[in-house]
Amino acid sequence: MSICSVCKKEYSNKYNLLRHQETTCKKIKKEVVHQCINCNKVLCSKQSLSLHLKKCKNINYNFQQINNEIKEIKKELSKNNQVQNITINNNNTNNTLNQTNHNYGSILSLSKEVIKETFEKNYTLEDFFGSQKGLADFTNKHFLRGKDNPLYLCTDKSRQKFVYTDEQQQETEDVNAEIMIKLMAKGFMKMKQLYDEEDSILQKRLKQFVKDDDMTNIVETRNQIKTLEDTYKQLLTIFKNGDKYRIQLSKVLPSSVENRLINDEQLKLASDDETYVTNELDRISKNKEKTNNNEFLSEPEHLDKPLYDKTARHIGGITYGGLRMLKNHYIKTGEKLYHAKHKNQHLFMKQFDEFCENDE
Repeated sequence: MSICSVCKKEYSNKYNLLRHQETTCKKIKKEVVHQCINCNKVLCSKQSLSLHLKKCKNINYNFQQINNEIKEIKKELSKNNQVQNITINNNNTNNTLNQTNHNYGSILSLSKEVIKETFEKNYTLEDFFGSQKGLADFTNKHFLRGKDNPLYLCTDKSRQKFVYTDEQQQETEDVNAEIMIKLMAKGFMKMKQLYDEEDSILQKRLKQFVKDDDMTNIVETRNQIKTLEDTYKQLLTIFKNGDKYRIQLSKVLPSSVENRLINDEQLKLASDDETYVTNELDRISKNKEKTNNNEFLSEPEHLDKPLYDKTARHIGGITYGGLRMLKNHYIKTGEKLYHAKHKNQHLFMKQFDEFCENDE
């Protein structure tokens, strides 16, 4: 879990945190100004500035400054030798990046086995309840990001024009994202598995609430069952009506090879930072254990054991690791912290309370 040092908001990974700090964090936005070099208009983020530059009506371009910015991008990416011959078309109507070389593969190379395995390992109830939007985010995160994943772009976000490279590296349009949807359908068995498991849990609860004549929980559980069913139906109808999937996919995909290269470089840097922090925490923990053994022995014995509490894996879609961190904090300090997704959700808060109090 990554926490913004400025506004203290929590994010599931370092990449989302960096994006938040660059676009929405109000305190940081006061310090960072994204201003158009042509018309001096101030934009809210680098991405907004990049989109604005492509259609800025002020034709008095500062080509020297643009070239300097491109040189900085090339310098950052030169370690991977991914970008070559980035040039500027020096006229009064265009400023484009072209002749970009890349080693990305084709989505047609994604095998059924790889897709099923990826869904099996990574697709969660949180993704499931995100419905078509959640599936679009999952598609991008696990299949279309990083240097080892294939190239898939949305070159016209307003018209949702999706483009991929075929096996001969030729640009090809994926009309209405039909090919991508068919590929993702190979992982739908995981969706059914999650649906069946959650439905079984809810039906057992409902049966017990009916037996106890607990009308409040009967109504709430029936609503949860209906939400589960509606979400599953919307996912299954993606072939006939996948508008929400396409809209979300168009938002999260890069619009050009250059943007994909830059995004992947940022992703790599974020991953390296997260690995460094994790290693440092492990090192500090080991040193503390060696120098202050008595302190660790005084803490509850089960803190150092790997735990697999199956009852906690689906609390509001939060991963076991995130729940474990919050429980460790409670055990050490006596202060109970609820995840942002649990606040004002009384059922999730109750389940988390039980998770904190049990001895496992």
